[in-house]
Order: sequence, then structure tokens, then C-alpha cells
Amino acid sequence: MKCQLAALCDAANMSANGKLNILGEFDTLFARQVPAVHPCLVFVAKLKTGERDVGAHTFHLRVVDDDMNLVTSLDGQFDVRGQPVPGIESGFPVILQITNAAFGAYGSYMFELRVDNTKMCELPLQVRTVPAP
Repeated sequence: MKCQLAALCDAANMSANGKLNILGEFDTLFARQVPAVHPCLVFVAKLKTGERDVGAHTFHLRVVDDDMNLVTSLDGQFDVRGQPVPGIESGFPVILQITNAAFGAYGSYMFELRVDNTKMCELPLQVRTVPAP
């Protein structure tokens, strides 16, 4: 299993024909004050899975600040079903929504996704003050 794509965005879903839709991708939040609260933040990843990945897996998404202090985390499980074409990797979407994500200070944050305790991907997020007009 490996990460093919990862993003932070405002919304994401799967279409009826299996396409991953990502809306409002970003890597910086601008805030007038801290704590900065983002009403709905979505972490999206597309994992490439093969025949050996079929079965149950655990995931852990953690968000840390510059000093490695935990901001928030999400844990869960998912199942990879049998591959439609043996020998061919398939895309497996991970869509994790964080409601009212609060960032206590301006600076850098890191989102890290682990599957079965193996790091799949990291995404940075910057929280900055609103620029003067």
C-alpha cells in the first residue's frame, strides 16, 4: 500500500462512478486571531492497494504543531476488498472530515496519516495572520 495523492480541502466525496472529487484544496489558512477555527476541514488521501492489501486495516490521522504537540487525531478501521483485476493496483479513497478544527497559534502544522502504524503521507498546513490591506 502506498499513498498516491493527499490534500487538505473544504469538501470531498466519491461520485456514483467511483471518481474522487476534491473541492477547495488549500495549504494555508488566514486568520484574524488565534485560536483559528476552521468550520470544516477535510483530509483526503488516495491509497494504491494491491492483492496483498486485501483485508482489514487501521488508520491514525494526527495533527501536530511546530513543537510536535498534538492538536487533534482521528482513528478508525477500513477494509480493502478483493481487487477487481488481479495483479493491478486499485485506488482506495480516504476521506476524513474534521469539524471545527482549532489551531491555537500562528505557524506550521503537520497532518500525518498512518495505516497499520506505517506512515503513508504527511501534509503541511500554515496558519497565518490576515495580510494588511
